[in-house]
Amino acid sequence: GVTLQFSRKLGIAYKQRAIQADAVAKAVKASPYSVIVCGDFNDVPVSYAYTTVKGNLKDAFAETGNGLGWTFNNRLYHFRIDYVLYDSRAFTPVLYKTDNVNYSDHYPVFCKLNINDI
Repeated sequence: GVTLQFSRKLGIAYKQRAIQADAVAKAVKASPYSVIVCGDFNDVPVSYAYTTVKGNLKDAFAETGNGLGWTFNNRLYHFRIDYVLYDSRAFTPVLYKTDNVNYSDHYPVFCKLNINDI
């Protein structure tokens, strides 16, 4: 019934995110420039999408954030699914925070990165 339909939808979405994550990771590796990748991954930090895109990049929340860093705001569920990933050779995180406002089902993320002398 409902559980089977839900599982199928999640499986399809997971596969689509995996394909997209592989494409982003390939573009990051091929870039001749230092990169910042940010956005709504719709997945948690232990997911394939997150770990694949992150690769050798640093996670601004993990480096400078406080608390649980929830970015998805739902009455029943709270997750961190929006990320700022960066090349630590080129950038140093100074600030990372989310703002607890109810403009959408995601909290806004504020991140300040300094550019390193390289």
